[in-house]
This record gives sequence, structure tokens and C-alpha cells, in this order.
Amino acid sequence: MNKVVNIAIIILLAIFISFRINVACNELAREKQIEAPQADTKIELPAFYTGVLPCASCPGIQYWLILKKDHYEEISRYQDRDPADFSKTGLWTLANDTLRILDDDHQTVKIFLYDDDVLELLDREENLIDTVHPESIRLTKSTESRSIYQQHQKLKEEGVRLIASGNEPFWSVRIEGENKLNFLTPDSTHSFDINKPSGSDDKLNYSAEQDFGKFHLNLEEKYCQDTMSGYLFTHTATIEIAGNSMDGCAVFLD
Repeated sequence: MNKVVNIAIIILLAIFISFRINVACNELAREKQIEAPQADTKIELPAFYTGVLPCASCPGIQYWLILKKDHYEEISRYQDRDPADFSKTGLWTLANDTLRILDDDHQTVKIFLYDDDVLELLDREENLIDTVHPESIRLTKSTESRSIYQQHQKLKEEGVRLIASGNEPFWSVRIEGENKLNFLTPDSTHSFDINKPSGSDDKLNYSAEQDFGKFHLNLEEKYCQDTMSGYLFTHTATIEIAGNSMDGCAVFLD
């Protein structure tokens, strides 16, 4: 009887060991796939996609997805709700035209059918979603956002640390080096030194005294979409000059 029990224990132990080895091998293979560099994919990086995804309790979710070489950035804004944005970063993979967005635990949170110009949201089983509004599950690639990003990278190489701009009326600000600020409008261009910023990490104020009056540049760390290009900046911006105030968006390049 003991011999039979011992044989049964050995068989069960062998099965358990085989199961654990198989699980470990699969996990290792999955991690290697997840950690594989994304530079060899067919996507020109960085790639910018945007759209309005379905929402159960609101009109929709304004959604931005930025694919970079070694991670993604995801920004969500619920329509008709508090304007606070939700942002995430993580890893992504692309295989057989299936794009997976992963969380910090390497778990899949979104699946898209990949096409160079359009991403279409799939269900958990990687099937197409049957909907009468297919546009509500599609993200469109923004070539203009990629072009603006590339322009920013060139300016960064030239020593520009911060860019801010607004429309209607048009204005732009560039800060170079430690304290050199260039302020441009359709009618004038000013270059002057600006004081070190005051405030907190998420709210900064730059100021200067000039012949045309006091100049202030106020920044708040809050996603801001350009009203003309649709490009998503990391900060809202407000300039106050000679008693006038103008709003826009800004981004740090360093």
C-alpha cells in the first residue's frame, strides 16, 4: 500500500514540476516579447493617435495615445465632466497587426487592430466590436502632431528650453538657456532676460520689467490642446503684458 502511495506522490510531484516549468517558460517568453525594442516595428515613432472612445456614463472620452520607442503615453478626458485629465504610461507591443497596451504589471488593458492611419478598438477576445457607430472605436493618426514634435526636438537641440503659444490673437514665447526670453506677436518681437520662476512645481510664474511694461508668463501643469493644430501640450499658459492677458499652451523641452 505504501509503495502505491509513494508512486502516486512521485507522479503528482512530476506533474507539478512539469506544470511549473511550463508556466515559467511561457512567462519568460512573454516577458521577452514585452521587453523587445519597438524600434524595429513598421510604425514611425513617435506616433500620435487621437479619437473619442465610448463612455457608459458620459457622451464620450477624448483619448490621446502616443507611441514612443520604449513606452506609450495615454491621456483621457471625460466629456461633460470635471476637466481633470487622466494619464498613464506603460509598455506596448505590436504583432500580426494587433497592438496591445499594457499596464505596469504587463497585463493587457486595451487591444487595437493596427493600421498605419487608424487604430480600431477590439474586445478582450481580439474580435471586432459590433457597433452602429464604428467611428466611436477608432483612433486617427495625427501626422501634424508628429511634425510639431519633430520641430520641438530641433528647437531643443538649438538650446530652447520652453515653448508657449496662443491663437486669436497669435503670440509665442521661447525661453533659451538660463533666462533669455523671446516674445513674438504679428506686430512685434521682443528679446529680454527674465527672472527665475517663482511658485510651485505645478504652477510657475516668470516675470520681467520692460519698456513696454510688466511681463508675466504663468504656467500650470495641465494638459492643453492647441486650438488650431490639436497638438497636446503639457501645460496651460497665460501671458500678462501691459495689463492685457492672453491664454495658450506650453511645453518644456528639457
